[in-house]
Amino acid sequence: MVGKNAYFWTSGTPSEPEGPLRVFDVYQNRCHLTWSPPLDDGGLEIEYYVVEVQDVGTGTWTEEGRVQGDTQCGIPDLQLGHAYNFRVSCHNALGQSEPLTTDREIIAKDPWGLSS
Repeated sequence: MVGKNAYFWTSGTPSEPEGPLRVFDVYQNRCHLTWSPPLDDGGLEIEYYVVEVQDVGTGTWTEEGRVQGDTQCGIPDLQLGHAYNFRVSCHNALGQSEPLTTDREIIAKDPWGLSS
């Protein structure tokens, strides 16, 4: 029998990271991302965040890396003039969240123009 003051804890996958997913310090070959932790970690510690990049020209998402213990990262190796989207998911022992995605694409270019 369970008393009326009993508590049940359930675990699951985390909710998506909190947005917005900000992209800043955009240059011809790199940029920087920042986001906030999820509101619901699924009852377990967030082990890492999965950061993905989409070159809009190809439409393909590729994993850029995994971030532990932080909610920011740099994205290297962008191609001048290409359009990109980004997304971040969080991972705990039971699985991965839905991704938080940028609300618009960015163009890899120096702040002062497209010249190299």
